[in-house]
Amino acid sequence: MDEQEFLEIVPHRLMERTFKPMFGEFQEELPSLVSIILKEADPTPRIVVLHRNFQPSSKVYAARSSAWPEIIKSLKALLEGEEKA
Repeated sequence: MDEQEFLEIVPHRLMERTFKPMFGEFQEELPSLVSIILKEADPTPRIVVLHRNFQPSSKVYAARSSAWPEIIKSLKALLEGEEKA
């Protein structure tokens, strides 16, 4: 389970929130910041994910390099109709 606080939402453009895992080796870390930015592009919109503001020696920082590509891959498949929600 994760704890999060939504900081800013701009419909169809931006979602910014804190991210704090509440389990295992991650639970003692301070919250980091996740921004999801939607950019209009023709013919395909782009999604930019920024995950930042990690504390020094963050275990979340190390884990996110493998986690985000899998999350984006699953989201892409879902949006393209390759998987059922």
